[in-house]
Amino acid sequence: MTAAVQGIQRDRVSRLRPGDTLDAVRSAWGSHWRPLTRKDEGYVWGREAGVDCVVRFDVHDTIAQVSFYGRFPARYAIEGLQLGMTLEVLRAARPGLAPSATPDPELLEAGIAEYAEWLSEQLRLSVRVRKDVLVGIDLDRPAAVYPRADVWVPAPPGRYPPPESAPGAPFADPNLKLVVLEELRSRGVIELGTPEDLCMHVLGRYVDLEREGHDFMPACRDYLVAYPLTSAQLQAVESLCLDGGLEIYRYMFHHWDGESDEFDVRSLQGIEHCVNLREFDINAMCGSLDLTPLRGLPALETLGLSCGPHDGEDALLTLPQLKTFTCFDDTLRDPSIRSALESRGVRVKVYR
Repeated sequence: MTAAVQGIQRDRVSRLRPGDTLDAVRSAWGSHWRPLTRKDEGYVWGREAGVDCVVRFDVHDTIAQVSFYGRFPARYAIEGLQLGMTLEVLRAARPGLAPSATPDPELLEAGIAEYAEWLSEQLRLSVRVRKDVLVGIDLDRPAAVYPRADVWVPAPPGRYPPPESAPGAPFADPNLKLVVLEELRSRGVIELGTPEDLCMHVLGRYVDLEREGHDFMPACRDYLVAYPLTSAQLQAVESLCLDGGLEIYRYMFHHWDGESDEFDVRSLQGIEHCVNLREFDINAMCGSLDLTPLRGLPALETLGLSCGPHDGEDALLTLPQLKTFTCFDDTLRDPSIRSALESRGVRVKVYR
């Protein structure tokens, strides 16, 4: 993979404009992208990725402001302007620019002059000049409404799809679906926002999880276990782990200590829909399971198994791609299963 794909793509950043979507910024940021939280209040700071650029989203997840400054590469033109150009060249390129009617006192004190020009009824171009050199370019929609960390604003249309009628579908156990949602959320296949975002969407009000998150929120769980999943999303699942530390549980029980059993998985039925699952760690958050549904996992390469003992152990012998199997000494009722796996070339590790 090239560095351009891995890191922030400056040419794409230079083309960002008010009105662009969150996907445009995510694409430009590459591997430096991280989901926004309410505390960000719509800001995405390019400096964290090594680029002097700031983007701010409005309450509809649309860019409302983008700023270029400092060492942003001068080879990229922004509305015909390049950082570092002289005031004379600037005025020739944008003759409509006029001194700001409301200059910032702090900028004036720092010797920075501001100029502005309306590009349309809603879009404004502003520039900052210091010692006759262009040092900053801003594009914004002054009428935009920005998110605030302490105010609830309804999620943009389409952010949260309507729930399905069958909780847990296509899994028999809704708690298994939560584990699948975590895999899809963590890889960016689905967008759940922050725990606060989802709770506020479900409850229809402002939620402070630091204060309210000490109690289980059943309405949030009801929404998540009914979250609709497409076949393509299920096919994107490659790794699952039953573990009390999964982030998904904070969406329903923010300060959960992992010690109670309300999220334990009691059935694997439906796991066969995750046909591309390669790694499955069943080492916690479960009791005795029926392993028969594992037969439907043709791509499974790594399996960790404890809890137990389990039924349907012979399903392990039907996994064509299995390469690594770990378990405890008393996990399997039939110890010959381990020997049969080893004879097939599977690496078996037993914890005692």
